[in-house]
Amino acid sequence: MLNEIKYSDHSPNNIVYINGVPYLVGNSMTDLERLGNKGEIIKYAAKTIDGDIHKIAGDKYYVKDVLHDEFRLEEDNVVGGVFSRDREMFLFKPDGTVELKNADYPETLKIKGINGIKNVYNVFPFANCVIQDKDGDLFYWTWSFPSELESTLKGKEIKKFAFHMDPVKGGGTTAILTDELLYHIGYHIKFSRLGLPDGLSPDDIKDIQVVSTSNIFLLTNDGKVYSMGKNGYNQRGTTKKLKVDSWNEIRYPEKIKQIAAGNVPGLFALSENGNLYYHGYNENSYYPMTNRKSNISKPMKVMEGVASLWMIRPSVSHQGVPGRESDILLFLDEEGTLKRLANLHLWDGDKEMGMHHPTMAPISLYKKLSTSLVMNKEMLSQLIGYECV
Repeated sequence: MLNEIKYSDHSPNNIVYINGVPYLVGNSMTDLERLGNKGEIIKYAAKTIDGDIHKIAGDKYYVKDVLHDEFRLEEDNVVGGVFSRDREMFLFKPDGTVELKNADYPETLKIKGINGIKNVYNVFPFANCVIQDKDGDLFYWTWSFPSELESTLKGKEIKKFAFHMDPVKGGGTTAILTDELLYHIGYHIKFSRLGLPDGLSPDDIKDIQVVSTSNIFLLTNDGKVYSMGKNGYNQRGTTKKLKVDSWNEIRYPEKIKQIAAGNVPGLFALSENGNLYYHGYNENSYYPMTNRKSNISKPMKVMEGVASLWMIRPSVSHQGVPGRESDILLFLDEEGTLKRLANLHLWDGDKEMGMHHPTMAPISLYKKLSTSLVMNKEMLSQLIGYECV
């Protein structure tokens, strides 16, 4: 494959690896920050409103400010960390302490009720996280009471997690799958502890996607997709009346290998054969490539020859403020060309433009990722043509 886009199972979904090079994803296609060299694994990263970038790699904590091009080592012997827009960076230490890296009010606190710290899972990109102690027990932690534990999670391992922030109202939602139970945590959530679909265990789940205050979608290892939550836009792949807190299997004509949810209630599903399906919100032909003006009630094939998906859901500013831009679905075709799928928001309501260009070359992204992407003839042609206009 000419190019490869991957997420880590254990890092927040705002960290992406382009051909093995780690990037922090912000609120647009151009809001990407390179975090290190090819092959470097990033545990956590955050960007402040001033443009400073914090990262944790291995057991080391680094900072890069806007005046310098390089990261500087600030501290080692770190298990993990989390950034709070109100109190800056918290670092977790193996001895069970948490250190607030605030220039004006630094503080180190002992967290009550745990036997040291083995792992930190950043199930939210900021403010909250899950801590695993040296006994393997899992605890939900929030910056509001840094020396206390919010709750205990059943299980000894976190298998998968997903996060989404409502682009209009704010409020974040996360789904956390341990080796025993699925949790749904967020604002205005009707359910918090969930069973899996009949016959499935945590080991059967390949991926989780969430749409804040709306849905959870599960992809299994054998290519099946299940959904729970609302169905006002037929995002659950059917017009049938469904219980909000019950699972339904979404019926696709072939096995699915990847799913991607946007900011609007809907789901893209990529088959093992490279066919891309969509169902859900599509009012006023929101996704022009559907050639439909209404919501899509069952999986519709909208494209062929797709190798992988990369969904950017700009909804959180550096300070946790709701964003303004719609979702950005990028994809690699079978030739390794990186493209973007158009939606009406992209064209500021210019439906005619969207209809004639359902996919586009993301020129700004080509320029931003020039040191990491492998550029084929099609991508180079688009870039050169744009630069020469």
